[in-house]
Amino acid sequence: MKVIKLMRSLLKTEKGLFRTLLLCNIKEQNHRPINGAVPNLEALIVYIDQHMAARKQLRSSEAILRSYEPSVKSRLACLRLYIVTHLIHRDPTNNTTNWELIDQQLEYVRSQSEVYRIAYDRVVEAIDKELFGQKKKFEDIPHEDIRVPTEEDVQEEMKSMSGGARGTRENVALD
Repeated sequence: MKVIKLMRSLLKTEKGLFRTLLLCNIKEQNHRPINGAVPNLEALIVYIDQHMAARKQLRSSEAILRSYEPSVKSRLACLRLYIVTHLIHRDPTNNTTNWELIDQQLEYVRSQSEVYRIAYDRVVEAIDKELFGQKKKFEDIPHEDIRVPTEEDVQEEMKSMSGGARGTRENVALD
């Protein structure tokens, strides 16, 4: 029983650290000050890797980025979007945690077709880039624009992928 309690405690600590890192320059937590623009996805990946890796595993930014599969990069963008959206738009009467929302969404996406999952990842990355890829401080990002992908976004991207609608994903990222 003690081992289970220890594991739960460790997992809770790691999830807390991970959330703190995902909120880099968005929310001050654990005495980590906001000191500039919200990092773009690549900078966030390097930041997370450097703070969660053991000291003997420190690598260059280029090596870190090469080691992450595109799907993992998309998942990190997704996690940040859901956590920030939950932080900004959370219904105080709803006790659902951001991790529960994320688990539900990822389970839903996993149950969809491969084309759907690819479209979903593209939409996530486009929204993340539009919101956080502009070298803006969090206070300068319109909070009403902070959102997660909708089913309509994904369906539109799937049409675009099949040649049914030409255009860039960024055009609808913040519709």
